[in-house]
Amino acid sequence: MANWKIFVALVSMLAAAAAAFVYQQKQREPASSGISETKVRVEANKAEQIYQEWGCGTCHGERAAGGPQGPSLLGLSAHWRRETLLRYLKDPVSVRTADERLQQLSKRYYPISMPAFDGLDEAQIETLADYLLKR
Repeated sequence: MANWKIFVALVSMLAAAAAAFVYQQKQREPASSGISETKVRVEANKAEQIYQEWGCGTCHGERAAGGPQGPSLLGLSAHWRRETLLRYLKDPVSVRTADERLQQLSKRYYPISMPAFDGLDEAQIETLADYLLKR
């Protein structure tokens, strides 16, 4: 009987510890930014539309995983700051000229070169950049 009481006590302590852990994790989650999921989805849809209409998938692949004509666009936030990506989308040649990593990358895909998004307005470029940085 004593073993049974010890077992019940241990299970109770484990349950309490698990509940405390979950509570602590919830407390660490960042507060909601106030942006609705619907708005986030609308922005993603706009970005996906730009990606398709501008033919980005031709070089970077339909799912942006890269291909023989262009690098992957997944995980861009590891190498790009938002401001630099915005400049690059507007004028890839000048940004590439000043960046050794981009120069080496462009040699891999030569003679194909990233075109400027000069037909998009500032808000569209920002939408696309934000979308790409979250992938």
